[in-house]
Amino acid sequence: MLSWPRPPSRFLAAGAAATLLCFGADVAQALEWENPEPFRRERLQGRQFSYNSESFLHRLSFEPKPGLGGARRLGATDSGIEGVAGSTRNDELYVRSELRLRKDFDQPAFAAARFRRSEDFDGYYHEALVGLGIDYEGWEVSLHGDVQAAKENVDVHLRFGWSDPESDNRLHATIVAVDWLFNEKQVGGFYEQQPLTYHLAGSWQLLEPLTLYGFAAYNAPSRLIWNRYGTSSVDRQASAGIGLRWLPAEGWSLSLENEGLYGTRRTQASAGSQALDILFPQEEAFAGGFERLLTPGELLLLDRLNPGQGGLFERQGPPRQRLRRSYLSSTMEVVQDLAEGEQRWLGLRYFRLREDDRRNPGDWAMSHSTRREYTLYVGQRWQLPQLLPRLAVAPTLYVAYHDNHLEFPQSQLNTLPMGEQGFVGGGYLDQRDVGFYGKLAPAIEYTVIRESQAVISINPTIFLHRAAFGGGNVQVYIPF
Repeated sequence: MLSWPRPPSRFLAAGAAATLLCFGADVAQALEWENPEPFRRERLQGRQFSYNSESFLHRLSFEPKPGLGGARRLGATDSGIEGVAGSTRNDELYVRSELRLRKDFDQPAFAAARFRRSEDFDGYYHEALVGLGIDYEGWEVSLHGDVQAAKENVDVHLRFGWSDPESDNRLHATIVAVDWLFNEKQVGGFYEQQPLTYHLAGSWQLLEPLTLYGFAAYNAPSRLIWNRYGTSSVDRQASAGIGLRWLPAEGWSLSLENEGLYGTRRTQASAGSQALDILFPQEEAFAGGFERLLTPGELLLLDRLNPGQGGLFERQGPPRQRLRRSYLSSTMEVVQDLAEGEQRWLGLRYFRLREDDRRNPGDWAMSHSTRREYTLYVGQRWQLPQLLPRLAVAPTLYVAYHDNHLEFPQSQLNTLPMGEQGFVGGGYLDQRDVGFYGKLAPAIEYTVIRESQAVISINPTIFLHRAAFGGGNVQVYIPF
């Protein structure tokens, strides 16, 4: 059993207050705080994977701990390699990785590159930015491009920034023009409303032991016209987060992070459209066997691959979809720094994700899901100077309570992401997942560069609610 030294009484009071505040809004791993995530056409295809009861517990346990306050995460202007990769299913990996490089010139200018691979609620996300900038007395302006071989996918990032080298104060704003340079070269369509993303992030040291930080992002309404299929897709999304880091006493820190997201998406027939839907036949769709309406992105892919092949058939009726997503989460974390790099931490997280997806009747007609998860985690890092001076073990115990509700058409019964039995009524399967989940993540850390505290970790995990291996993952943090 861990023995926690008694902190100052004012620290206990603040911790209790923060606990009450905690259950109102997420952990920083779910949304991107430092960099924008602009609209991309792949969003219209939807997720290439499904969530089950353990998906978000996996993702939380795969991230380095402690998780708040910038621990083992690259700063806004740092160079290095950082990320995690771990197995969430037999055929699926959770990957979040970033390579960031910056080289200052003799003049007040610099070149920079950032390569990022991650995921969000819409699926996998990849970015490769290269650009130039000017940096003068704390002020910075830069222009980057996410350049790909297909001209239709080229994005432009314009960034303005300010930072105070003597404090933790900084502010930067980014405007992203998606597919802007070559809109006329879109295959099968064009943007009637150009997708623009606005992102603002920063931090401010309110008092010597107190820092406030946060971000706000807005994907302005965009309209993509698919001429070839007579459909139009409209997408918009807003997200924000705010965090507070307090150092109440020497060796103690308290962090609180809140974040949320709201987005809508609509695909429907264009005015005067006589479009055809392309459907998979039942016998070739999925193991469960049901007809599924293809998204515009899948239609485009099939068109490129010669849609006359593969046993596809057509029927009248334009594809329709209405998606609404809301997300809210809050995390509180207390960390105690001990001697010789050892630490203890205690965290609480509240997580809520709601998705309403309406489609054509009879073709993946509708699905509603609400996920509420409450997680407590506690851990400690021990150095092993007698065995190996660079080696440390950092086990973390996770205990979670889930209250998840999913509703699907009966035709999706055999393809549900969770395996529990549900109740069928009114043509829909009503499925509840309520109960406790547990996981142990005994990370083994090796310091590869002492000066920069570069660490590579192996993190095998074990399920506690059932006797099973919980998936292994690798964590890398190498600042340059």
